[in-house]
Amino acid sequence: MNFKLKAYRRLLQWKGKPGRKPLIIRGGRQVGKSTLVEQFAGEFRHYILLNMEKHAPT
Repeated sequence: MNFKLKAYRRLLQWKGKPGRKPLIIRGGRQVGKSTLVEQFAGEFRHYILLNMEKHAPT
């Protein structure tokens, strides 16, 4: 849980920077990236969530 709180604080710092650049979240599989971003999206009035995961053809 501490890692998630630290990551969330870093996202809040990014949000507070004037002239911030687009945000890209990268990391290992199943470590909570999507959950973190979905929770952080609540800090904004409007947001667009893009999942660029590649799916293998079925």
